[in-house]
Formats: sequence, structure tokens, C-alpha cells
Amino acid sequence: GADPLLTHIGVLGAGVGPVEHEAVGYLGYAYLGAPIEIGGNLWRSERTFQDQVTDDRGNDYDYTETVDTLELRAGRGLAGLERTFLGYLSFGIAGHHRVSSAARDYRGAHLTSTPPFRGTERYVQATLGYADAVFFPQSYAPGDGVTAVLEFRHSGFGGSLRRNRLFLNATWALDLPGRGGVQLVFGGQAGWSDGDRTLQGNFVVGGPLGRGLPRGYVRDTEAVGRHLLAGSLACRVPLWRPFRGFSTTPFRFRQLVLEVFGDSAKVSTDHFAGNGDWYSSLGGELHAGWEFRSVILSPGLGIAKQLDGDRDWQAWLAMGFRF
Repeated sequence: GADPLLTHIGVLGAGVGPVEHEAVGYLGYAYLGAPIEIGGNLWRSERTFQDQVTDDRGNDYDYTETVDTLELRAGRGLAGLERTFLGYLSFGIAGHHRVSSAARDYRGAHLTSTPPFRGTERYVQATLGYADAVFFPQSYAPGDGVTAVLEFRHSGFGGSLRRNRLFLNATWALDLPGRGGVQLVFGGQAGWSDGDRTLQGNFVVGGPLGRGLPRGYVRDTEAVGRHLLAGSLACRVPLWRPFRGFSTTPFRFRQLVLEVFGDSAKVSTDHFAGNGDWYSSLGGELHAGWEFRSVILSPGLGIAKQLDGDRDWQAWLAMGFRF
């Protein structure tokens, strides 16, 4: 919720985790009425690391934890990339707790994998963003510009345990000439992690903790590493653009958009763009653009063919465009 001038913004949500059904939720507040915006967030999440716990017999198990986080932020752009530049600092404390019911499968086993961190993490994170893409009344996604967000996080885990992590997510959208609304989208991701190794410090390809590329590896974690490199090429084509309202309701159907894409990603354990296999996919997402008052929503359905790994077809629901 927010006041009419968007000076105060509050967010509240609750639910259950997808695997062990632990209670999760989010409470956030931001004050945007000063040159330096301030905000606070409190949330609880459930995270499952698929097949990343290994015993001396070669058996793989899942590790599930809950994370309770309190975070304070100060800077510009706490509500997102509404301006050309975004920049803020975050100071947080997070408690990592193992879900006991998920550890029964490997109780008593001699584990040889990287141990998970359990305890209190204290961190400081710097977030920088840039966007010059434009959104017109007939648009379904920002176009003709670049959107990029860079995050650097320094974490302390008590004693001498430390970790640094860097992650970049960037997109260039190009609107093709004409009135058809066709758009080419080039996306990329890069990640780097250094310091003391814990299970939670890795980047992954696929599964619930992946960074979104490549699409089509939804169910299973394919690879784990300390460095990430990923790219995407997509073409978006509006199939139907009625821009039609429904009587006096605040709902308006805008357009139906098909996105076809090719994605690829790899993680490395030695250095950036080092060892490790590439995982790629080809597929598409069909998005229905809706408008509720002044909020634009683009839920969709995706399907892709894995070109590596199990080479399966996988489908998923999307809350919006990936980039």
C-alpha cells in the first residue's frame, strides 16, 4: 500500500515454503519523501539446496533452511528503478536455521560436501542501478534502452569467517521499427564469490535457487560453483492488442505477447568463466498484459527444451517478463 503521493510505501505478505511448508512472510516500509530515502524490511524465507549434501558413499541429499532477516536501507531508488540512477546501502542481520525434518534422510551419515552455515550472518550490501529504457502507453515492457543492477555484498559469519559476493544483471531492449511492437532483448548475468566457503555461498544453474537463466531448468539443480556467467537472446511479438476495459471495473486487458528465447549459463569452481559445463535451452513464454488501476501485470506460461543435462521439456508459470 502507499499514500497518493507515494511518500510512504508499505508491503505485507505471508505464506508457506514450497518444500517443507515452513511459515514465511515479508514486511517492508520505505519513506521516499526526502533526498535520502530510508526503509526497513523484515522477512522469513525457506530455501532448499537440491542434491548439495553428499555423504562418503556418494549419496546426495537436499538441505533446507529458514532464514530470518532484518534489513535497513538508505539511498535513492528504494521503490525500484523509477529514475535513471539507483543507489543505496543495506545493513542486515540474518539467522540461518536448519529445518530438522529435512535432515532426517542423512542423519548419522558421514558428510563430505561443503558444510552449510548455521548461525547469524551480518552483512552490508551496496546496490547500484541504471536504466534509460522507456515505457510508452502501448508498451508491454521497457524498450529502447539499457537496464542494469549491480550488487556487492560483504558478509561476516562470526569469528574469522567472511565472504564477498558480486552479482550483475543487465538487459538491452531494442524496439524494431514499425507499429508491430516487436522487440529484441539481450540479457546477461555475471557473478563472483570469494572468501570462506559455505553451502549458501554458491551460484547454481537450475532449481529453485537459480538466478533465472537458463529458463527451462525449473525442477533440478544442474551445477554449483563460485562464479556465474549467463546470457539470453529473446524476441517479443504482440499477437493481440485489444486494450479493452470491462465495464466500470478497474481491470483492463492490454495485449497478448509471445516471447521466444535462447538461454545459456554456466558456473565455475576455479575462476570466472573457468571450468564447468554450459547449460542451454530454447523455448517461449506467452504473456497476458493486464492493467489494474495504474499497475501493469504480465502473468504468463512458459515452456522450454533443455539442450543439456536431462534434455527434458519443462513448463512453468511466470509472474512477468524475465528481463
